[in-house]
Amino acid sequence: MDIFQIAAIAIIGTILAITVKPYRAEIAVLISVGTGVLILLQIIGSVSGIFSEFYSLIAKSGVDLSYFTLIVKIIGIAYVTQLASEICKDAGQGAVALKVELAGKALVMLMTMPVLSQFLQVIIEILQ
Repeated sequence: MDIFQIAAIAIIGTILAITVKPYRAEIAVLISVGTGVLILLQIIGSVSGIFSEFYSLIAKSGVDLSYFTLIVKIIGIAYVTQLASEICKDAGQGAVALKVELAGKALVMLMTMPVLSQFLQVIIEILQ
């Protein structure tokens, strides 16, 4: 991942979107989304390498892999939620952005329920 490539993509996409926006606002939104997708494609290889390294470390440590998988999923939900919310805000849809954020928070709560349940069971067993 080369930050200069990412910065160049971002700057070019921004300049294009700003130039096109007065004439065709819907095209400017598509340019912004396309720029975001290109940036994500640039970093996906690096991120997958990081996750594979974490998986091997977790496997060596003996910690239950399901907890790490859950954390990765929650982080993924947070990033996707933020990206979708920002795209909606860029398109002038602030109300939709707020609902996307609410949905992301609800999904994170839903995913943490099994861990919270196990935690409460351990506390109850200790207290008995």
